[in-house]
Amino acid sequence: MMRKVVLFMILTMGAYGAADSFEFSVFRDHLPRKEAGRLVISDAGVSYRSDHQKTVIEIPLINVFQADVSDPKVIRIETYDIMKQKLLGHRVHVFRLRSGVHDELPTRFLSKALQRPVIGAFGHAPQPEAVIRAYHRHRFGGCHGTIRIDSDAIRFASDRPEDSRTWLYRDLETLGTMNPFHFRVSTLAETFNFDLKERLPESAYELAVRRVYSLRPIKAAEPKTGSGAQLE
Repeated sequence: MMRKVVLFMILTMGAYGAADSFEFSVFRDHLPRKEAGRLVISDAGVSYRSDHQKTVIEIPLINVFQADVSDPKVIRIETYDIMKQKLLGHRVHVFRLRSGVHDELPTRFLSKALQRPVIGAFGHAPQPEAVIRAYHRHRFGGCHGTIRIDSDAIRFASDRPEDSRTWLYRDLETLGTMNPFHFRVSTLAETFNFDLKERLPESAYELAVRRVYSLRPIKAAEPKTGSGAQLE
């Protein structure tokens, strides 16, 4: 009986550990040619080991300056380390999945584990405050999609998966609108400008603004009572 209990505990601990660990077979961008290896993302950080065992990269999560998982086939990790040869740019590690794509789970994990905004997208609330069809302007061209303003985040689902985003309110720096058919979202990592195909609902925009700037909701004025109240 005791052996069964111990075995159950081991299997349970393994299952919980697996939920917070993601392993990928990848190619690391490395001149003059790409390098094959294994990438692991977990509570311990971002870890990479090449197949020929000559390259080992260990990055604690606290040292991640920016994580970009917007492309389902690529994981881009930028650290705080400054590269002199890149004119004061940060050190960037780019890992490309050898096959298949990653799902939204690594994005959810990184969004929870990192202090800074994560570039990527994950699921939405069942009852959004507003759903607005929109066009995202790129520097050259753009893409079509849908903006969802939820209670916990603003989301953009694009017809191009790599352009889809989830912005938690805690990560947003500014929101803006010049008219009912324009919407702007800014984080430390990027700014998205949208041309809206339908009017931006005032109630949804007010909700987003109050979440971003930590403002209290407006309460309806209560009728006056007591000796000072006048009856018509």
